Amino acid sequence: MFAKSVSFTGQFDHETQIQSVPQRLLVLVNMIINGLNIKDQAEQSTQPVLTVAQLLMGNAYKQRRKPKEPSTQIYVKNRQMPLSIYVGMKVHSLTRKRQLVDSLHELGLSESYDSIMDIKTSLGNNIINHYSNEGVVCPPQLRTGEFVVGAADSIDHNPSSTTSIGSFHGTGISLFQNCTVTLPNPREKRLWETFQIEKQVKEIRALPSSFTEVKPLISPTNMTAPVGLSEDTQRNTMLLPSVVREEKEWLDHVSDHLTQEINKESALSWAAFHASKCHNSMLPLFRDEASSFAMLRHCLVMVQAAIHHVNPGQTPVIIVDQPLFAKLKQIQCGLSSPMQQVPVKN
Repeated sequence: MFAKSVSFTGQFDHETQIQSVPQRLLVLVNMIINGLNIKDQAEQSTQPVLTVAQLLMGNAYKQRRKPKEPSTQIYVKNRQMPLSIYVGMKVHSLTRKRQLVDSLHELGLSESYDSIMDIKTSLGNNIINHYSNEGVVCPPQLRTGEFVVGAADSIDHNPSSTTSIGSFHGTGISLFQNCTVTLPNPREKRLWETFQIEKQVKEIRALPSSFTEVKPLISPTNMTAPVGLSEDTQRNTMLLPSVVREEKEWLDHVSDHLTQEINKESALSWAAFHASKCHNSMLPLFRDEASSFAMLRHCLVMVQAAIHHVNPGQTPVIIVDQPLFAKLKQIQCGLSSPMQQVPVKN
């Protein structure tokens, strides 16, 4: 138990929790929680068992402290348990309270506030280094060779504020893939292979300038008429059977859950069912408003660069709402560039 060294890998999957605890400790905790019956011990990796085992692992010491020593909990550096890191990061993300995180640390339930900040900063710097190495801001969750669809929209935070001091009006870009492959993603694997926690690093490195710098653009005036669709394209119904099949899959999914207990993983609504079948990733937010022509052109460029990186040869596709759709069509018709070939959907 004391000889086992555990370091944070940047992920909180179920397998990471199992590997962080010795097998003998898991068996012991499982016997205490589930009893000595062999049938009750068939599943040793339940979350309550893993939680108690990680708490024991993270708070154990070889030598008892002297009574005069302070009671502040100090974790062993080479035994940072996934549970304590998750609790600290979750509480800090929800409350932003240092005192609350340190209180949980004294109770032995979380890492210290300073450790949590080191981990968060290291996670941010790791993904930025990944962007710099690939030469493009493209989320590592996207799979190579799969069709990608981009979407852009405005981001409004705290719009009901009377003073607007804490409000934020920016732009968000999302990328979607409808993947059915369950194999490990090589791009995501390369991201975590080089992850290390950087101590005493308080600042996150800057994103590539090609992503953060939005070039100015004057409102297009010389607009050319868009090219209309041919009659054959308008009457193309080859995709109709696949669409009907997908709708039937949703109806069958709802029918199968009528007699089952419904939980947050059921995904019964039409939107939830189809969203559960695709992978979505969000690029870093922009402070510029989405309604500006410069920002909209930048959205086209960023989506085009990300799609060409993971799926070379694909025609980039971007989806926006009606007001942004009208402005994007103006940009496409007013500029003679490859962006005229990017389909814009409303």
